[in-house]
Amino acid sequence: LTAYTTDYWNRSGRDTTMQAGYSNSYRNISYTLSFSRTRDYYTAKSSNNIFLSFSIPLGKTGNHTLTTQTGSRSQDGAYVSSMQYER
Repeated sequence: LTAYTTDYWNRSGRDTTMQAGYSNSYRNISYTLSFSRTRDYYTAKSSNNIFLSFSIPLGKTGNHTLTTQTGSRSQDGAYVSSMQYER
């Protein structure tokens, strides 16, 4: 859990950000869920971000890993998704 503020030299007010995350594993699969909320003082708008990622070992040796991440941002409706294979 993290919270912080950002001050800018060229405008008044400060932006506030709060973040929370949780990581764990089930058997050999690791996962992380994170959430953040940022409030822009200047525009008085808030943005919510939520992300989920999984890391899954492939094969019995665990030398190959598939990692996938997905998430969204409420402010602009952006949706992010990626997949990565490591060996």
